[in-house]
Amino acid sequence: MAPFDATNKAPGVYIQEIDVPGPIAGVGTSTAAFIGPAEQGPINTPVFLTNWTQFQTMFGGYIMAPPVYVTHAIRGFLDNGGASFYFVRVSKAVRASLTLNDRATNAKPILVVTAKQEGAQATDIQVEVKDAILSDTTVTGNSLTARTTTIPVQSVTGIESNTIVQISQGNNSETRKVQSVNATEKSITLTTGLQQDYTSPAENPVHVRTLGFTLVVTAVDGAETIFENLSMDSNHSRYFANLVQSKLVDVTLVDPPNAAAPPQNRPAVQAKTKLNAPAGQSDDLSQLTSADYIAAIRTLERIDDVNILCIPDRTDQDVQKAMIAHCEKMQDRFAILDPSYGLIPDATASSGIGRQRSGIGSDGGYAALYYPWIEITNPLGAGRLTVPPSGHLAGVYARTDGSRGVFKAPANETIRGALALEQRLTDDEQGPLNEQGINVLKSVAGRGVVVWGARTLSQKPQWRYINVRRLMLFIEESIQEGTQFAVFEPNGLELWQKVKRQVTDFLTRVWTDGALFGATAKQAFQVRVDEELNPPDLRALGQLVIEVIVYPVTPAEFIVFRIIQQPGGPSVQE
Repeated sequence: MAPFDATNKAPGVYIQEIDVPGPIAGVGTSTAAFIGPAEQGPINTPVFLTNWTQFQTMFGGYIMAPPVYVTHAIRGFLDNGGASFYFVRVSKAVRASLTLNDRATNAKPILVVTAKQEGAQATDIQVEVKDAILSDTTVTGNSLTARTTTIPVQSVTGIESNTIVQISQGNNSETRKVQSVNATEKSITLTTGLQQDYTSPAENPVHVRTLGFTLVVTAVDGAETIFENLSMDSNHSRYFANLVQSKLVDVTLVDPPNAAAPPQNRPAVQAKTKLNAPAGQSDDLSQLTSADYIAAIRTLERIDDVNILCIPDRTDQDVQKAMIAHCEKMQDRFAILDPSYGLIPDATASSGIGRQRSGIGSDGGYAALYYPWIEITNPLGAGRLTVPPSGHLAGVYARTDGSRGVFKAPANETIRGALALEQRLTDDEQGPLNEQGINVLKSVAGRGVVVWGARTLSQKPQWRYINVRRLMLFIEESIQEGTQFAVFEPNGLELWQKVKRQVTDFLTRVWTDGALFGATAKQAFQVRVDEELNPPDLRALGQLVIEVIVYPVTPAEFIVFRIIQQPGGPSVQE
């Protein structure tokens, strides 16, 4: 806390406000990410959605031939309690596009024009770029000298703040950005002063011209749509992204954005050119490969709030290993893996679901495998469909998180919408599967299909259970995000105590909710930050180490009653 500075102040009572970091807020745990094919929509782009109508509007409906399961998974997620999710579409479709370069000497891409519709037909759409001058006025009054910032002009019509203007006379010219416009006095003020002097004889006036560009989009039938006098400045009223509203194309900045400065950041003048780099291509779901799905997984690295990952349309090892690797890298999400269809309930590595299990694993417990597939009502007609269960299970995770908390194992819960199972297992068949970390779904009379397993794919006892791994993800990310205030603060006792208090208060709430084991908070967790953990040589490296020990509750997976008949007691007949 900074001391009160009484210098040059009169005696009296003063109020000194102190900013104290707020409590650590728990992060979300139930936002799912689904990857798979769709009828339409953006490709390899995570899109955040919150309901079924939004998904259908952007990505279309069910695809039955060949069967696509991700749509059913999303519906199952929402029906079982899920509320928000990301969807990444994988596709072989290509939208015809054209990259526009800037005006620098060494030209680089600045804008991308992309057809809204997929397929080869959009290749014949043409794009043209023209120079645009919305205002061409002259300087009035005396000559202009170097470093001048305010310029009197004949007219300010067409000039506004953030406009790029060219000041020129004969062969001399320079460009500047307008800071403000005075319509009453007919003058403009530049953000920086002029570099050179200009005289203003009547026979050779000094011109002030706005510098913009015009975009012309020509449809296949020859109809033109013209977007005039566009700006590359996002604070300008004619910023291209706000004005280019075309039914044929999207116009966006390149990714990552080009850092060219104005006026070189305008797209270069270009004659009518077709969208053929690349040319358009229609979708072909039969040509999708594991590589397409793995590329889609990588797009989620930029999304911070994903907690659950599902890819129901691919159960091959390459994709499922990529899912696990992604979750282990991000350290804030969990993968729900589907079994391949038609596998027998054999726990050995040579056949059945055991063989699939033997090819995947996660020492840190970042994934769970479920078995078998489930039967649901056919949304497009009579009868039933057999689908992978991951989407419905993600909804069960979300429902359990909301009703009980992330520390509750998402097991012994009914799967809404599941009418039956691909096959029913006996207890003797389930036992070996459970031991291998394969979570079985079972039918229970009067309840329907329920989740009857809570294990991860880890062989380490500390990461055996799904709820323990997910609870730790919740605690770790909540602390990480809630203590950002400490970065670059003086690394002393005051900061140590402040961080310790923040983390202790947060973990106390977690313990109170029932997520940690212990009759008291001290038995449930410990937070340590002291000089032994942070000696001078470590502090000199700019590091602060806080040790947090927690004791998460584990699920009561086996309930054992020991019934003992005491000698001499009443007789017992079975």
